[in-house]
Parts: sequence; C-alpha cells; structure tokens
Amino acid sequence: MNLSACIIVKNEQENIITCLESLKPIVSQIVVVDTGSDDDTVKIAKSCGAEVYYFKWVDDFSKARNYAISKAKGKWIISIDADEYIEDECKNNILTVIDIAEKDKSDVIITSVVNYEKNDSSITNSSIVTRIFRNDPDILFEGPIHENLVHKSRKIRYLDASKEIRFIHTGYTADIVKSKKKSERNLNILLKQLDKNPENSDLCFYISEAYIMAGDYENAINYGYKVIEYNNGKIFGIKQKNYLNMLELMLRIKYPTDKYKEIVKKALIECPEFADIYAYQAKLFDDEKRSYDLIESYEKVIQYSESSVKYQSSIVYNIENIYTLLGIQYYRTGQVNKCVSSFTKALKLNKFIYPSSLGLISIAAKTEQPDVIYDFLQKLYDYTDKDDLKYLLNVSLNTGCHELAEKYLKRLKTLFYMHLDSEEAQLFLLNGNYYEAAKKYRALYQKENKDIYAVMCIVAAHLSNQQNLLSEISAKSKASFVKFINLINDENGNIEPLSDEDRKDFMEIIDKYIMLSRLDKLPDYLNLLIRLNMIFEAADIAYNREKYDLVLDLYGKLNEMEYDKTDEEMAAILFKIADCLYKTGDEAFALDFLDDAQKLNPRDYRIYELGITICRKLSNREKELQFANAGIKYFDDSNFFKSSLTNAFSNN
Repeated sequence: MNLSACIIVKNEQENIITCLESLKPIVSQIVVVDTGSDDDTVKIAKSCGAEVYYFKWVDDFSKARNYAISKAKGKWIISIDADEYIEDECKNNILTVIDIAEKDKSDVIITSVVNYEKNDSSITNSSIVTRIFRNDPDILFEGPIHENLVHKSRKIRYLDASKEIRFIHTGYTADIVKSKKKSERNLNILLKQLDKNPENSDLCFYISEAYIMAGDYENAINYGYKVIEYNNGKIFGIKQKNYLNMLELMLRIKYPTDKYKEIVKKALIECPEFADIYAYQAKLFDDEKRSYDLIESYEKVIQYSESSVKYQSSIVYNIENIYTLLGIQYYRTGQVNKCVSSFTKALKLNKFIYPSSLGLISIAAKTEQPDVIYDFLQKLYDYTDKDDLKYLLNVSLNTGCHELAEKYLKRLKTLFYMHLDSEEAQLFLLNGNYYEAAKKYRALYQKENKDIYAVMCIVAAHLSNQQNLLSEISAKSKASFVKFINLINDENGNIEPLSDEDRKDFMEIIDKYIMLSRLDKLPDYLNLLIRLNMIFEAADIAYNREKYDLVLDLYGKLNEMEYDKTDEEMAAILFKIADCLYKTGDEAFALDFLDDAQKLNPRDYRIYELGITICRKLSNREKELQFANAGIKYFDDSNFFKSSLTNAFSNN
C-alpha cells in the first residue's frame, strides 16, 4: 500500500518507538518533523527508518502538520501523534478501509482513539478522530491548535471507520501532562486566537480543557459556561465533552448542588442520547437515595452506552460497574429477577466485580440449594483455576453460605493441596462449630498477630464457653479487647470509660455477633448496648446486614434511653423502623412511622418512595397520592413521583 505516516514531535523519546513500530508493518514511508527536541527523539526516529525533517516552532500546529504532509509521497496519509499507536487488531483493517475509501471517493477516514492510562493499565474514554486522509494538495490542516482537516474548495467527504480502526493514546496521564507543560503552551495559543474571535464555542472549549490541565477548575467551569452560552461550536462532540468536563469539575470542587442540577438538566435536553450524562444524573440521585430514579438513569446509561463511544465516553469501558449499581437498586426495590440478571451481566463482563458476586450468591442462597448455585457459577468461573476458586470461596464465606463455601474449599484442597487456615476457621464459625473456630483463630493470632483474628477468637471462644482461651487472648491482646472480655465476664460490673479506639473495636466485635445472629448470647445484650451507648451503631450494623427483627428490638429500647438527635437523624431512624416493618410484613404500621418521619424531615426522598411502595402493595390509592404530592414539592424532577401521580389519578 502506498501509505505515508506523518508525525510532528518534540521530546518524545519515551513514546516514539511504540508509535513507529506500530506503523512500520503497514506504511511505505514515515515522516517525522521535529520542532525542537533536546532529547534522543531524533536519534530514535532515524534508527527506526524514519525520514527526519526540522521545523521551527511558531505556535501553530497546522503549519507544522502541513509541513509534514508536504513531505509525504504516499497516496494516503496517516497523521498520528507520537504518544499514539495503532492497535494490532486494526492494522489489517486500515488497508481494507482505504480500498473502500478509494472506491467511494472519500477524502478522510474517521477512526476512533482510545485514551489509555499507563499508570493503571485502564481505558479512560474514547472519541472519534480524523487520522487518515487522501494525499491531496487541497486537503490541509487549519487552526493553530486542535487543528482540523479542511478542503480548499468544497466540503470534506468522510468515511466512518470508527469501529474498524482504533488508535491508542497514552499521552494524557497526569504525570505526562505536567511534564509536557501542555496547559501553558495551549493557553498561550488559544487566548491569542480568542482575542480575534471572542465568542467562539470551540475556542472556549479548548481553553476550558487547558485550564483543566493546569488545575484551574474555576476558570475551566467559567469557560465551559461560555461554550454553552455561545452555542456555535462546529467540531463534532465538543458539546457532549464540555458537559462531561463541567459536571466532573463541579463534583470535584463541590460546586453548589443547584448549579450541578441545572447543568445536568441542560445536558439532557441538548444531548438526550449521551450515556455519560445519565451517569452524572445518577450521582445526584444516589446522593439523595432515590432508588427508582436511579434505576431509570442506569437503564438509560446502558441503553445509550454503545452509541456514546464517539463522544469521548468512558461508560462503555466501565459498563460492568453500571450493571452492578443497577443490580443493587433492583434489589433495594424488591425486583429480584432483574437484580440477578443485572449482576450476571456484570460478571460476564468482569467476573471479579465483588459487589455483583456477593449480591448474586446472597440472593441465590435464600432460595436455591448449594448444588444449584455451584453449577450456575461454573458458567461464569473456571473451576480448574486456583484464583477463581479462592475468590468464590471467600465470597461464599462472606455471604454466610457455608455449604457452598465447603464445596470450594474441598475443590481447592483436592486440586491444589492448599492450606487455607483463615478460611477454614471462618467456615467452622459459620457452621456453628465455635470450639474448632476458636482454636483455629487462636493459632492464626499467635502466628500473624492480626487484630481481626483476635476479634474472631474472642467471639468464637465466648460462644463455645472457652474461658481459658478468653483469658489467653486477654493476656496477649490490646487494651480494648481486654475491656470487652472483662465486660462479658462481669455483666454487672462497672463499664470503664471507652476511647474512640475502644468503641471502634467493640463495634467490630459486636458486628460478628450480629453476623452470626448471636447477639443475644451477650449478657443482657439490649441493656448492655444501652450502657455502652451503642444502640444506634448496633442498629445500623443490623440494618445493613438485613437483620430486621433485631433492628426493631434495638430501636424498641429508645424509650428507655436518653439521646440527642437532630430532626434529620430521628427521621432517618424512623424511616429504618418503617422499612424493617415493611420487610417483616407489617406494612400498615410502617406507614405510621413514615408519617412521623415526614414531619421531622420532609426532604428525605426515601420516606416518600417507601410510602408509595407500601401504598401500592396495600392498594391504598389515596395515601399513595398524598405521598406523591408531598414528595414532588421537594423533588420536582422525580419521574417516579410523576408516574405515581399519573397512576393514582388514572385509577380514581
């Protein structure tokens, strides 16, 4: 193929070898134009067979690029940056696509570029670019920075090959950006251009991006607003990317929520099929704990993810996380089948997404036999791979699914002869064999001196009545553990003053009792928690572990306590009580608590959402309408409330 590659460079010794090596198999000529390197860039380029030319830098990228393409001899040109390279899988596609462009008489081939983060080997986002074009004296670069291809006498004819040809860009990791001083260079050029054309959206966008690179986020946002105000951008994808930049910066510097909402609203109106905007909307809904609205946002993200790649979208490369977050919200709203489907889709994309694995096994364990779960997971994981099996063992243990965990432990021992003392100890604990668990954890504590092993040993020794072990741990462990052991051994004794570290360690131990549903084994546990002033912390743990009856028992002691809570905090407690009543089948009583919670904090979205959910179950249309009307006063953008009002009116 008669194909030339043209590259302008300055101090690119770290990147240029990768770039040139990716080009050599498909091009007949490589042109490198150096604009003032003082490192080994030129030497490396020559050693790779490139033709090297020199161009004095004049603060104009187009002039440098046009000089480079003037040296090209090929019929087609690849214009690439030194910190980019062609993906191996796409190299053969380039020649095929050029043949198609020849037949179609296209001038420029649209490709995609993926921004790759070297530091953690991850893809951050992607966009479409014009890197390949016909060698025609009428086709030139225009613009001193962020230059574009133009035809002197007519419109460019494009061929879209963004799915077939992909370039990898590695130059914008944070450390490289700083070392190149790109922000300072770009700003100098762009601000001069803005003086000549002061209301140009494209220029304002690039100035905003330069300020982002410089770390000046306030100015970046200000110029982002100008992009929206002037609304005359001509470059593809700038509108979408500008909204992304603004929303990310607003989150980063904690911009006022009303301003953030305003930009989300504008972005959704102007870019209704751009997935990433819905992801930023979801961040807002997540802060306000709006489960049903979150579901709608995540579903939109997934719906538009594939088509958003061309707009520098990052979503398509993180879609498994969206499926995971969607699955969590499906679970919270009782949509179990959709939850399982969403978690499964996430794991098919990345089998080590822990929340999806944990959620899937937890749900399955409630209704399915361990053999069924084991067989299903074999479709997602490799049962001959040690890492897969150990991962599943730990997830199974952390869900409390001990029979499933036993299967993975047995397979690991059979295939790999592994010693898994910690996992075996946890399995003994879950099986109720507290005596063996205590012995295992004591040995682990003696060997590794980790606090978690002391915690587990204390719980297991207490539940198996091994006073000698408790005494042994008491003699060797830190002061907070000693205080707890003394407390359970002398239930009527005085409670020593507790430090913050004591309270933290006490709660970690109490969490294990709650996990095992053995909190009642602590002496007079309700009064003990009152004396420790830990009722609220214990209730939070129990709520997160879905021990709803225990939560109600703990909050049932509030009348016997003195406590200082704000209206918002009390409303949150009343909401949790209502939710626990709903989850345990007492829906009507739950509504009473929600009414009280609403009076204390009418801005808690969850109150209305749960109220509507309960009213729908009870077919109480009048009460549902009351909740929806009250909620929409504070959350007028809630589609869930709007749908509730529509449903309530249509059924009356």
